[in-house]
Amino acid sequence: MFFGAIVAYVINGTNKFFGTIITLTILMAWATPQVVSGITWYSTLSYVPMGLANYILNSIGVAPIHFLSFHNALYMIIIANAWLGMGFSVLLFSSAIKNINPSVIKATVVDGAGSFSRFFRIIFPMLKQTILTDMILITLWTLGAFTLIFVLTHGGPSDSTNILTIYQYNTAFSVFNVGLANAIGVIIILAGVIMSLLYLKVIKIED
Repeated sequence: MFFGAIVAYVINGTNKFFGTIITLTILMAWATPQVVSGITWYSTLSYVPMGLANYILNSIGVAPIHFLSFHNALYMIIIANAWLGMGFSVLLFSSAIKNINPSVIKATVVDGAGSFSRFFRIIFPMLKQTILTDMILITLWTLGAFTLIFVLTHGGPSDSTNILTIYQYNTAFSVFNVGLANAIGVIIILAGVIMSLLYLKVIKIED
């Protein structure tokens, strides 16, 4: 969400042509099917056979890194999932920033506020409703993340990326314990509801 807001701000302040190119490039990640994204990330991060990232490292004399090892896999999943979902945040914040009264931004320019100060002190606080909406939707989507992770790591290695949705799938279709799988689904839903209510509470306190 945060990086999506920053990218949206940068896009709105750049040349329209370059802004459109950047937006389309970022939205391609969001619009790409997650199966395709998972295969692309795997071919990039693979250790054996050597993926694109390790091929580049090897070509500059750096030893290959096992990106999908027990200690690194979860971090790679987080990066891949953030990359996948950032396009939605960019789209949402870009639209919200365009709806801000131009006179407000012009006034900050006249007062001598720099781009950094303008974003964090003026624009970002004015986007509370967009922040709330984006946080709720991204949280719900992240709690339900499955395809990208399943394609990339299958929940491994050694269950290091075995999140609730992967565990629910394995419980239902490997162990055939449908009752427990349904219970896991309820837990996921409750977690989403609780976190959404927490966001609403925090925004309300700040108001």
